[in-house]
Amino acid sequence: MGLLEKADHDYEMYRDDGHMWGVPHTKSIGLPKYKQNLSVRKEYHGSYGWRIIVTSYDTEVAWGWEDVGTLVAPKWHSRTTSKHINYVAEQLGMEVRRMY
Repeated sequence: MGLLEKADHDYEMYRDDGHMWGVPHTKSIGLPKYKQNLSVRKEYHGSYGWRIIVTSYDTEVAWGWEDVGTLVAPKWHSRTTSKHINYVAEQLGMEVRRMY
């Protein structure tokens, strides 16, 4: 096993066992609406803090840092997906920044 493969293996092991040492690396955020096609999760990135990732219809459509308060939508999405992004931003008290 090479160094990169070992690093990937170790990262996966520690990420999966994160709850054992008190800092889970991934948390799901439950929202009251759009439960079937929308999911939001937080990923811990060490000193950078928590990254928010918005997934609509099994596609990651926006992301942002919790401390910054901005969700970035890197490209145009359908009306429904845009509604999902705006809904998440409203619920989390964040601003949406469109990069297109």
